[in-house]
Amino acid sequence: MEGNEGTSIQVCIDGSKQEHGVGSGVVIFNGSEMIAKLQFKLDNRCSNNQAEQLATLKAIEKLEVLTRQSINTIWVTTFTNYSRLATKLQKPLFLGGIN
Repeated sequence: MEGNEGTSIQVCIDGSKQEHGVGSGVVIFNGSEMIAKLQFKLDNRCSNNQAEQLATLKAIEKLEVLTRQSINTIWVTTFTNYSRLATKLQKPLFLGGIN
């Protein structure tokens, strides 16, 4: 949007249910700088879908906080579910798949 200054943000989420547990993760980047990393352990009775939904909710909540703290407008340029990346890394986000 021409004439508007803002911060471009990339949001990466993951929720996973595996034999060692259920969890959700969120990583938020400003360019190449990681500005937030959230990890949540869920009860083992929770489903993969519940883990994914929690990651989405927590990402939105964190973006609200970041928006209130910022003097610039925050533009979310990418909101990505990283389940495939976590599989490639052999480690979901909630277990530290991205450092």
